[in-house]
Amino acid sequence: MKYKIMKFIKFTGDEPIAQIIEKLPVAARILSAHGLGCIACPMAQFESLNSGLFAHGFDEDEIERVLDDLNLAAQELVIQEKEIVNTEKISN
Repeated sequence: MKYKIMKFIKFTGDEPIAQIIEKLPVAARILSAHGLGCIACPMAQFESLNSGLFAHGFDEDEIERVLDDLNLAAQELVIQEKEIVNTEKISN
């Protein structure tokens, strides 16, 4: 029996924005909800989330809220994937 190993991604803000969106596609919507259009920005390829947020005038508390939202979404994704794996395991 094969098991899918799921690891919780924890974003620190040091990652390039494009990498965050690649690992967690829903991040584009989360960032948009915070007023950021990162998905269309050429800087997203190499600019860290922290740098981008500071450049857009976010303070440390606001940056922490963005990171909290991203990490919560990543954790929820892992939980959903675990439920899918457990369901597949039961049906096999």
